[in-house]
Amino acid sequence: MKMSTNPQKLIIAKDIPIMLFAGEFQGTLLQGVAAAVLLMPNGRRYTVSQLVSVNHKDEAEYTALIIGLKKANQLRLKTLVQLGESNPPDFYRNFRD
Repeated sequence: MKMSTNPQKLIIAKDIPIMLFAGEFQGTLLQGVAAAVLLMPNGRRYTVSQLVSVNHKDEAEYTALIIGLKKANQLRLKTLVQLGESNPPDFYRNFRD
């Protein structure tokens, strides 16, 4: 296995909270997991996850988005940047540095 020589940059919430979310599933078992992490400007981090019964990977990812948004709502967040697996690469470039 070759290690990457291109280190990934840290994602830091400077002024606006950031939500990272992802979902995966095991097709033969029709089971998956959904997870979201909320990064707050004050350095605090909130993580939520859930086991799900799904038929497709997109369902797991949408569930991750939903549980992340529910947590953001509980925290009474008014503004939030959402970064998921299906965001296009150009979208991520806006949040580097």
